[in-house]
Amino acid sequence: MPVENITADNGSGIITRCSGVLGADEFIRAIGERYTPDSVLQKVCYYITDHTGVVQFDMTTDDIIRLTEITTAASKSNPRIFLASVVPSDSSFGLVRMWHGYAYELAWQSRLCRSREEAEQWLREKLGPELTFV
Repeated sequence: MPVENITADNGSGIITRCSGVLGADEFIRAIGERYTPDSVLQKVCYYITDHTGVVQFDMTTDDIIRLTEITTAASKSNPRIFLASVVPSDSSFGLVRMWHGYAYELAWQSRLCRSREEAEQWLREKLGPELTFV
């Protein structure tokens, strides 16, 4: 499964794990699903989007704008969330940096990381050392 949303830390975190060839429609659908229902969104403290297993990430500028709109709307519903994007490959890193550029109205604190360890360390610094990410 190229995209999977995993609930972590008793519902306070959601990890979106991506792998293989990642298409825009599948990725955007998974991101939208992690923000619904609103009752779940209100309980979440962090999101990790982990692109570590991605070998190809196909998105256009229009896809990135659509993704930005979905995420920005969710961030306004619960602005207390931290978002870490794990993107080790250069090509995917460039696409996610483009998303960060379009996400100027995002209410969340976000960080673009090259490793999962870096993302987890940042989230522990922001939210507490007790996070397990499982």
